[in-house]
Formats: sequence, C-alpha cells, structure tokens
Amino acid sequence: MNKPLILKAHRIGIDTYKQAVIFVRNDCEICRAEGFELHSQVNITLNNDSLRATLNIVIPSLLPEKSVGLSEFAWQKLKAKEGDNIQLSRLIPPISLSGYFYQE
Repeated sequence: MNKPLILKAHRIGIDTYKQAVIFVRNDCEICRAEGFELHSQVNITLNNDSLRATLNIVIPSLLPEKSVGLSEFAWQKLKAKEGDNIQLSRLIPPISLSGYFYQE
C-alpha cells in the first residue's frame, strides 16, 4: 500500500475483551481495493499510538460512510474520540527464516 488509508473513528461499543478489532463496511471500496478481507490483520494508528487489529466486515447501516468502528479495547488503547482520523495500513509481513536453516 503506497498511501495509508484514513477513515473516521466511530465508537460502536463492542466488548472484545483484550483484542483490538476494527470494523469496516462491506461497501468500502477503498478497503476492497487495498485487498482488506475478513479477519485480515491490520495496523491502526491514531496520532502516535498504533496497534495490531483484526478486521471484521459489517453491513453499511452499522457505520457512517468513510468511517471505521473500533472495539472498546482498541478505542481505549488509542484514546480515540468520535471522528478522529484513524490510519489503516497493512502489517509488514515477518521475514521468513526458512532460507537460513535449510540448505541443499
């Protein structure tokens, strides 16, 4: 992803215990264009705080356009406020170590 995706924070009040979950509308064209799918692991950032979150997809009536819902855990960790700009980006995949241990 060249440019981070920015959407507005929306508090939806879902308790996911200690798991950061982000909810996006199933009609979010930008999310689909970026290849975000159900249960993708993404990085969410607000100001200087960021955390890894699981992406869930919801019907459009649950969220305003151009917004993302945050689980209560994510909302509190990021100290979010309604309408804050949330940056959404792919996680950087881990470097594979398989080449270091297997040689023919």
